[in-house]
Amino acid sequence: MKRTWIWATLVGAATLSCAAVQKLATGDVDGAVAETQRLKQEAAECAKLRSPLVPIQEEYTLGGAVAARWVKEGGGIHGGQLRSAASSPEARELTLYLNRVGRHLAARSSRPTLEWTFGVLDSPAVNAVSAPAGYVFITCGLLERLENEAQLAGVLAHEIAHVTGRHALTTYATVKSNQCYSALGGGELKGAVRNSAELFRQATRELGGELRLDDAPQLLARLMDDVVEDLTTRGFAHSDEFAADEEALRLVIAAGYRPHEYVALLGRLPDGDQGYRNHPRNAERQTRLNRWLAEQRPRPGEFPEVDPDFGHLPVVPLLKRRCGG
Repeated sequence: MKRTWIWATLVGAATLSCAAVQKLATGDVDGAVAETQRLKQEAAECAKLRSPLVPIQEEYTLGGAVAARWVKEGGGIHGGQLRSAASSPEARELTLYLNRVGRHLAARSSRPTLEWTFGVLDSPAVNAVSAPAGYVFITCGLLERLENEAQLAGVLAHEIAHVTGRHALTTYATVKSNQCYSALGGGELKGAVRNSAELFRQATRELGGELRLDDAPQLLARLMDDVVEDLTTRGFAHSDEFAADEEALRLVIAAGYRPHEYVALLGRLPDGDQGYRNHPRNAERQTRLNRWLAEQRPRPGEFPEVDPDFGHLPVVPLLKRRCGG
């Protein structure tokens, strides 16, 4: 009976720590069971880290690190930092314009109190990216393809929707939980790995799941590297992309832009190339968005004063279209 319980415990753990394997090798079955039970308890604690609803300070720390990586990989901020005396007046004007449009949209989102930051990446790639805590970037390559401010609003609103939907934080939660499993189940831990294990233990047992990443630069770097790699190689789920598209239309309509301009823009963006390689096909995105817009039309005779096609909303010319001038 005891032997059956022992093996049920060991098999139920799904994986054994190095310490448990060593105890089994020396015939210490009871010790192996105790070690395996410890591993199961700690695995349950790691599972708590899978929630994308992280404390705001943790989100800001991660978001700043991911944003810095996007800036580095995107060729830097066009014209330098917003308040830098070295940046040109034209670059500052473009950045201020982008923030004015972006914050106009973000104020109508479900997370208006985030410290929203918008910038232009000095890259010819056709792309836009975001990071947790309200960082949104558009490349020079995409900016030059836009025909009006409504299209710019659609691009920014799509990235805003990724932030408010916590799509990157869902990826982060998975990465964090997986690293927790590795750190806590590794048996003899040394150096940075041991430090990570202690941080995860503190987070799961003492801080209600919060990781104080400001105090753990090595752990932050590891988490950020894995999050960025996942986002660049796999991207968001298609369901997240479709949800971000629909939320983008809600935001541009609420902000007073004609939503059809964003739908039209999707037809002119590359499929399966550069920053859009992980997106659903643009034709499918357009079909879904046109269906969504049709669903917003009032029934015959209902609200007769309402413009069913949003034709009254303006198509605002872009203040600045090109990064170079």
